[in-house]
Amino acid sequence: MGKDSKQPKKRKEKVVYIDDGSTVADMSGVRGNPPLRRPVQPSYKKQKPRPTTRAGSIWQTYVSAVRSMIGPMLIFLGGMSVVFFLIWVILGFFA
Repeated sequence: MGKDSKQPKKRKEKVVYIDDGSTVADMSGVRGNPPLRRPVQPSYKKQKPRPTTRAGSIWQTYVSAVRSMIGPMLIFLGGMSVVFFLIWVILGFFA
């Protein structure tokens, strides 16, 4: 019960970071959460080939980012139009 019954301390596992040489701005490899296992693809279903050039993958990333921003942009423009219309109507009564 005294000092003799001390258990050895557990060491923390050291994390090792591996540099793959890509920059932080290169997000072309990010496609959401990766699956735990690669699904088995039937031979009759062929996947669309990905662009092999770096320019092609950058273009594909750009297009997907713009597509994801179109909806919020339209909502924002609609809200701004409503605010502008309300201010126009309110100030129109006093002019």
